[in-house]
Amino acid sequence: MEIRKNFLNIFVAFINIFLSLPFTYLGLTKYDMKETKAYWQPPGYVFGIVWPILYTIFGVINLRFIYGKNIDSILRLMIIDQSIKEALIQTLWLTVTSNFGNGRTLIQHSLGLIILAYLVYYSHMVRLPTFKKYDKISYYLYIPYSLWIIFAFILNSQIVYKLIL
Repeated sequence: MEIRKNFLNIFVAFINIFLSLPFTYLGLTKYDMKETKAYWQPPGYVFGIVWPILYTIFGVINLRFIYGKNIDSILRLMIIDQSIKEALIQTLWLTVTSNFGNGRTLIQHSLGLIILAYLVYYSHMVRLPTFKKYDKISYYLYIPYSLWIIFAFILNSQIVYKLIL
């Protein structure tokens, strides 16, 4: 029973990695040479470095709350609930903005922009204040993601702008 519980805890802690694996494995997040790119779009390998690092940091943050000795069970559930919601929103973003073989469209990028706007809101108005209040280390660990998601929003905005022109 303990092994099952630990496996479930690891799965929940690193849920972002597990949910993003099919998109990465199938190459759905890669940009084709013919697709519209943002003005500030870094080379593709940068995303392949940054996202796994951020997802690993999420796992570390979640493990701090799952296995923390002085963590109230209500707080633990709140943090894990927030983490799962954020992971599902990110997965929705991946689903909406993935290239399923015929290039991405304006509607995909526009919907992706709306989802990213919500992720920016969620990270800055829900997650960061929660971490700041309850765990300073998690707060500082989460800052790179909160900045990266703003950058992703800017990139997506640039693509929508270019497609509208």
